[in-house]
Amino acid sequence: MDTLIASIIIWLSANFGLPETAHHPTIKLVSPHDLIEARAAILDTEEEKAKLRAVLGRDDDTHGIVALYDDTSQTIYLPMGWSAASPVDVSILVHEIVHHLQNVGGIEYPCEEGREYPAYQAQQMWLQDVGTDLEREFEIDAMTLLVLTKCWFGPP
Repeated sequence: MDTLIASIIIWLSANFGLPETAHHPTIKLVSPHDLIEARAAILDTEEEKAKLRAVLGRDDDTHGIVALYDDTSQTIYLPMGWSAASPVDVSILVHEIVHHLQNVGGIEYPCEEGREYPAYQAQQMWLQDVGTDLEREFEIDAMTLLVLTKCWFGPP
């Protein structure tokens, strides 16, 4: 896994100008339930956590949480069954490593959604290099991408 992560970091630095680092994130393969709990853990209030669990915790489906990067612990949470042999699965890791490089590089964005744009750009390029795209693999079309990555209300 270290070799794959190092390769992705070099690729991201060369293609997107993100800072290279020898400090790799921790990788954890987790169940859908644990993926939801990891997402809840980084929310600010118990009320936000309860709302997330109420919406997502109804069954073992993550309802769109494909993976997660936690800035504080510098951990990438990937779903059980993730495989380095799958180019689509690796694209998910590419997306999360962008967040790791943003974090360790101290790159700031006007809002949380804004930091998603470079991650989706990198993931899209990776997928295109293997003959597919975000829309085909994740049902993320141009309009969805706009909604996911635009700072609608600006910083608080």
